[in-house]
Amino acid sequence: MIQGEDEMIQGEDEMSEWQPIETAPKDGTEVLVWSEHGGVESAYWEAGCYGHSGWTIYQIRTEIAEPDFPPTHWMPLPEPPK
Repeated sequence: MIQGEDEMIQGEDEMSEWQPIETAPKDGTEVLVWSEHGGVESAYWEAGCYGHSGWTIYQIRTEIAEPDFPPTHWMPLPEPPK
């Protein structure tokens, strides 16, 4: 076992705890979201922009407001690599 591997695995366990979408921040913070159709994607809550309030999901080269399959769970973005 590589030194520090236990800490890395423990950190992954903490990151993998999905929360109900109702508990997600709604202040524009980017988070990971899960939906049955889209799987894991990056998203943020957008309130009142151009008459839209809801999740805006990043997909490759585009953003989708009001997705067909709204997210059901969320988790914070992981820390960037060092």
